[in-house]
Amino acid sequence: MRVATQQEREWADVVGAGQSASSNPAIIATRDWVSHGQDVLVLGDDGAGKTHLAQQLRELFLDRGTNVLMLSGSRSSRDTALAPFLFHDLVALDQPKHRWVPAEIVRILTPELQGRSNVILIDGIDLLDQESVLVVERLLETTSSRLVGTAGLDLPLDRNSRENADGATRPVRHLIGQRSPAQVRIAPLGYWGISSLLTWRLSGTPDSALITAITTHSGGNPRVATALVDGGRWAGAIDLVDGVWTQTGPLDGIPLDAVANALTSRLGTDELDALEALAWAGSIASDDAELLVGTVPLHRLAERGRIALHRGTDGRLVSVSPPALGRALRARTSDFRRAELTDRVRSVLGAASTSTPPLPAPDSATDRLYVSDRAQVDDYWRWATDLASHVEQRVAGEQAEARTRWMADPGIGNAIVYLHTLLSRPDTDAFAEVFADTVLRDDDAEAARAEFCLLQLQWLIWSGATDRDIAAFLARCEALVGAHHILLCTYWSVVRAPAEGATLSADLLDACLADQPSGFARAWAANLHCWLLLELGRPARVLELLDGLPDSRHLRHANRYLDAQRADALLMLNRVDEAEQLSRQRLEQAYAELDAVGIRIHSVGLAEALYLKGDLAATWRTISLVLRQGTPGPDNRTYPRLVALGAVVQAQSGNTELAEVLQRELDALDDGHRPLFGVQAEWGRAHLASAEGDPDEADELLWRAGEADLEKGYVAAALRRFSAISAPLSDQRAQRFARVASSSEAALFDSRARLHTALAAGDPDAVAAALRTAPPGNDLRLTATALHLIDRRRDAVGKAPLSPADRSTLVGERVAASLSANPSGRLDGDGGLSDREREVALLARSGLTNREISTRLYLSVRTVENHVYRALRKLGLGSRSDLRDHWNPEAV
Repeated sequence: MRVATQQEREWADVVGAGQSASSNPAIIATRDWVSHGQDVLVLGDDGAGKTHLAQQLRELFLDRGTNVLMLSGSRSSRDTALAPFLFHDLVALDQPKHRWVPAEIVRILTPELQGRSNVILIDGIDLLDQESVLVVERLLETTSSRLVGTAGLDLPLDRNSRENADGATRPVRHLIGQRSPAQVRIAPLGYWGISSLLTWRLSGTPDSALITAITTHSGGNPRVATALVDGGRWAGAIDLVDGVWTQTGPLDGIPLDAVANALTSRLGTDELDALEALAWAGSIASDDAELLVGTVPLHRLAERGRIALHRGTDGRLVSVSPPALGRALRARTSDFRRAELTDRVRSVLGAASTSTPPLPAPDSATDRLYVSDRAQVDDYWRWATDLASHVEQRVAGEQAEARTRWMADPGIGNAIVYLHTLLSRPDTDAFAEVFADTVLRDDDAEAARAEFCLLQLQWLIWSGATDRDIAAFLARCEALVGAHHILLCTYWSVVRAPAEGATLSADLLDACLADQPSGFARAWAANLHCWLLLELGRPARVLELLDGLPDSRHLRHANRYLDAQRADALLMLNRVDEAEQLSRQRLEQAYAELDAVGIRIHSVGLAEALYLKGDLAATWRTISLVLRQGTPGPDNRTYPRLVALGAVVQAQSGNTELAEVLQRELDALDDGHRPLFGVQAEWGRAHLASAEGDPDEADELLWRAGEADLEKGYVAAALRRFSAISAPLSDQRAQRFARVASSSEAALFDSRARLHTALAAGDPDAVAAALRTAPPGNDLRLTATALHLIDRRRDAVGKAPLSPADRSTLVGERVAASLSANPSGRLDGDGGLSDREREVALLARSGLTNREISTRLYLSVRTVENHVYRALRKLGLGSRSDLRDHWNPEAV
């Protein structure tokens, strides 16, 4: 049985979005079950592509020599028995006007299922009428056939219900009970799937922000995503900008009738009424939801996947899923219905008690990041979709509430609360309004004024204000904030030093150590001090400073960054497990509280710890949930690191198209704030170049960038770049790397420097010692070089090569397994081609044009052209005809 690759399980597109049937995880699972003699029930949401998948399964089975009898349950009718069979060619052509009975249809179709391998494939098996079910049962009894059916999510979950939404029993339930089929779920599309779906639907490349918006609002449902794209183009909210599809207006105002129709067509009257009430109520406690709509309708909606449930510190919350459906239902509500729902929600929730029994501790949300088997991975993406939905609705609710309070009393206290809710979204107009209309009063505390001014300074930097404008702003602030003025000036100096070409200096460090007049100022001064110390490669000093700080838990936002800097310091000290544990704890709390800003900040430490351990899958899962939230507003220091790491992970996984999308996002993120560890765009760009077949160019780019960082005193940034180089360094450069590493406290980079030094010297014992102490990492190319050197020296003295156990001891089981499948450690596939380049080259070799290939693979024509160009260059060929005449793919 073929085992799906990690890439197939996590990034394969479910329907119509750029992957062949052979890499669709639901098809892989169905094929494997059937090959082992098991019936299969494929479950999917309305709009998830069940019919498309059934067609792909039919083609797959036919290609394998299997006899296939395919039926459509959607043709069933209360008025016409056996309707699914009446449309079958053999039945329709036999006696078109005959009144059929089940036995006659069995007689006609039985000869079609007399081969060694037979499948009865029913799209919409849950919709079959009673007599059609009898025919299927009889065919299964009289032939050696396997049953494969698609159905809605609610079919296997309401076993205790005797009636469906229309008041009728489901005839197929008895058949499913008898056959006990294996269940396969069609997972929602993730970031990569939506990216490919949009590329296909728009016939062009979407930008990261548009992918994020569609992923979040659609909940990963292909039909909803398609409706959003079509509606967005119609409304002018999605348009081409400089050759890239971009969100040019709010998605909130686009028509969503298609979404409502697609996801509610099979709901009963009670279920639709309940869903409309929940959409009107927003995200509410589950107990309140039961009071509002009743237990039975609520459970049925949960079974159908129409509501999302989040378990957090405040209890269980319920909201409509996906978010676009909630908006669609609210948009189509009449004035009378709105008044009715408003009175209903107020009367029920107003009378409900807010004191509920304490819930048991929720399951660890971060445990979901570490899953590995297919079912758990699918469950993670469903959970991530639900969580993103809750976060979005929580942010929107908090913003609306904070804005209402500020409008009623535009004082500085309400303004600060409102501004903090805006940090998670780039809402320029809202920021400008608050800073223009907030009323400063004589009795405002200096610390509150300083916080307000710091938020305004961050906004000015983020919005692209000139140095002169910011200097004028700081001059105006001096009279407002008193002794806090030094904090504002220090923040500006630290942020702008790189842009001015200045080096890190003792003066900047001293400014952070100056006496501060309040707890708020001390926390932010410590934040800046830690930031600079980390850049200087002095993580041990960071831990000392943090351990000596007074309690700042009441300063929630500053404390988030101090915790993140502690995780960074632990990582740089090579205390990766401690950094991972700390980041998990903080991220777990942020997940439970639906804290959008906290999720964004604490995901960085966990993602980088997982990356250093070589777990690309968990790293991407951690990043992807943040990407679903979209580009943040001011105070944007951590986001570029996550986008850069996402680009690196995708490049190393062979997904160069998504890596390019993230790289474009990264290139556009310069908001005046220097991210920790320097300009992240070069890190991502180097890995992308390596994935596309230019590792030497990538290494040279990293070396030059590291040297430029050293000239300005950014030691940690330089060490990070040197450590990412994937080929052995020259002796001179290896010595340079070693000197810089030894001059810092950043033990994380010591083993990498020692490895390069040992490789340059050709010392196998030193190479082995360095491998034992290095983090597992993901750089297979350098690790493969090191292991080859050891094996060559062993062979020279008559020893056998390293055994698999020896390799696992040196580099870890995960890396050893990866190198077993890819001995050279190159990021691309056979013959130097990536998987996608090879797929495109094979189609070009068969004579397909670029346009035909783009249609077949749901790629833009430009993307196909790029793949063909790279494939020809790697293969040393000059034209497409050379692919046919001089390339033998079977020989690779």
